[in-house]
Amino acid sequence: MCFQSNKRGDFWNVREKKFFNISGLLFADDLILIGRNYSELEKLLEITSQFGDEMKLTFNPAKSAVVTFSKCGIGTEKRLQVQGRDIPRDTQYKYLGITVSDSGHYLDAQEDIWAEKSQKVLNQLRARALWGFNRFEISKTLWKAVAVPALTYATGEAYRIRRDVLFNCLADLTYSCPHCYVTRFRTMRICIKTLENKISTAQNEAGRYALGVPGSKVATEFVTGELGWSSFKAREAQSKLRYFNRVKSMHDHRWPKAIVDMMDQCGVRTKAYRRLQELEREFKCDDITLTFTQEGKPLHGILDRAIKGRIREVET
Repeated sequence: MCFQSNKRGDFWNVREKKFFNISGLLFADDLILIGRNYSELEKLLEITSQFGDEMKLTFNPAKSAVVTFSKCGIGTEKRLQVQGRDIPRDTQYKYLGITVSDSGHYLDAQEDIWAEKSQKVLNQLRARALWGFNRFEISKTLWKAVAVPALTYATGEAYRIRRDVLFNCLADLTYSCPHCYVTRFRTMRICIKTLENKISTAQNEAGRYALGVPGSKVATEFVTGELGWSSFKAREAQSKLRYFNRVKSMHDHRWPKAIVDMMDQCGVRTKAYRRLQELEREFKCDDITLTFTQEGKPLHGILDRAIKGRIREVET
């Protein structure tokens, strides 16, 4: 697979390159190579192997994998190697805490992990203690300190730019299929309804346990109001609004900005983009825009506070 994005420039200048490819993504000591076919990926692995040899670095194929997301136009299957050792093929791979698979919905495996995490924390809350404790305070603190960070990493960071690095958790998988004339834009971190309901249900159960009414049919609004918890949809809205505004404030040469610009030019709307518009309407954040200083510096702090305040206002 390969990232390909249009660049702004002189349309009539036929010598100017109107697009660029992103064939590799790096985060600390983790590396992902992206190719549209076996030949491209083989060349990238040759470059990587050569660099590793020159810098006295050894790549571990056992901790690597080749995952094919589309078999259209990838050419004849080949053995792929790094530094002379075969890289195994797999149907899924975990990168920076997120498991992506080659299934029709590439977050299938990760969604199961998210649901399992929420259930695990619930079981920890119900565990028998060897000494007396304030169940309300301990349960409230445990959920907020243990469950929320793990689940918001999963449901809030996989698409959001943190410090202008879109691949902090997992990159958007964007690739083109020249044989089918189809361009598919994949943006990680789409919180589908089923998963959202599972996580919200787990939070409500934790809240009822903290309030001493486990198993009762208490209104969700009462539980969240008493505990002062935000819904996961509200957390998602904050992350998505901040993410897209942060992208729009980037320079044109940054590839996340280039991809979003390309989407606007082509009229393409990913699931994440459509979800953003839905959340903007639901939490009435359409009129909140990013402001800049006289020097052109974006005021992200003011924007974040405005978004958080508006969402809290709508929720209450």
